Amino acid sequence: MTNRKLLTVMWMVPLGLVTAIAWAQAAVPDPEDWFRNEYAPLWKAKPWSKLSAIDEFYDDSITIHPADADVSTVSSHNWLAQSIDGWRADGWISSLLAGFRSDRINPSTVLFITKWQDLYADGHEEFSCGWYVADVVDGRWKFTRYEEVDCEGRQL
Repeated sequence: MTNRKLLTVMWMVPLGLVTAIAWAQAAVPDPEDWFRNEYAPLWKAKPWSKLSAIDEFYDDSITIHPADADVSTVSSHNWLAQSIDGWRADGWISSLLAGFRSDRINPSTVLFITKWQDLYADGHEEFSCGWYVADVVDGRWKFTRYEEVDCEGRQL
């Protein structure tokens, strides 16, 4: 191989890798838009009927740490279904995104702190807050961790 061909190959390989990485990152939507415009609307108007669509936003398993229990990694689908069933039993009918902040930890990980307005069949409303971590998994944002947090002092 001539020096000229070797030099061409030496420049083309890194350029190809940089291009492939840039293309892969460009294919992943902006995480704030993804959360606000794709995920949050699924919780309006009978979200239990959209469980399979909501489930698509979560990795196969999710790490949770309830205030009254140890850290555990559980099936996202089972955790979502059980949570929604419990809320419905309490009369919950819908949730609206009332506020959120995000922090891009690195190009493939983002943290969201959210405030939801929870609506109930009897007309009362409550606010709940959550802490989510989303990672790029198989070219898509997926939630991999969730914690319920106290809304006090969150300024959302």
